[in-house]
Amino acid sequence: KIIIIPHAQQKAETKYPYEYLFRSEQYALLDNCCREYLFLCDFFMLNNRSAPEFFTEIFEKTFKLLQKNVETFISDSYDPIAILLCMHLIYRYQVIANKRNVPILNKFHEILIHVCENRFEIIMKSNIDSVQRVEPHKFSSIELNPHFIVRRYAEFSGAVTRLNEEFANERISTLMTRLQVEILSLILRMSNEFPQRKEQLIFIINNYDLILSVLT
Repeated sequence: KIIIIPHAQQKAETKYPYEYLFRSEQYALLDNCCREYLFLCDFFMLNNRSAPEFFTEIFEKTFKLLQKNVETFISDSYDPIAILLCMHLIYRYQVIANKRNVPILNKFHEILIHVCENRFEIIMKSNIDSVQRVEPHKFSSIELNPHFIVRRYAEFSGAVTRLNEEFANERISTLMTRLQVEILSLILRMSNEFPQRKEQLIFIINNYDLILSVLT
């Protein structure tokens, strides 16, 4: 189901993560805007110059309300995957709108993408800073097996890479590259906690192998 019917789900007491609600809301907006835009052009015989202004007067308050709702949630979110999912939903809805010859939503979609990008960057920089501040000598113990931090990074990186394939975003790629550099540096720092060179190499190989197995 693309569009969630609020009263039906309320009766069923069903709860959804934000990206599900976002998809439903934005698709409903997309579908209605496309129909209304084409209707206005046909009924009032508007051309491509006058139609956008006429349409904006009708939907401006709706756009502002939905933008505010997204900004309110995003500003408190620390879930980069959910934010990235929302971004890629917008990318796909942009394609649909343009296929329907309704480019009027492009500006609104670009605003939402910008909001998501900014929040994603804040979260990523926070994560990068956290990795930089890790002090391996304070760990109670480090085993030769892949470290849980590296495992979490590999799973996160795999998810982001998969999402970023179809609609590549240079800003996202740059942040992921920075995170990768810090993770590799952390692996080396953790390996230095082992006294023997052989153990250091085994630890490095195990962690690299985990990253490669998840990403490939």
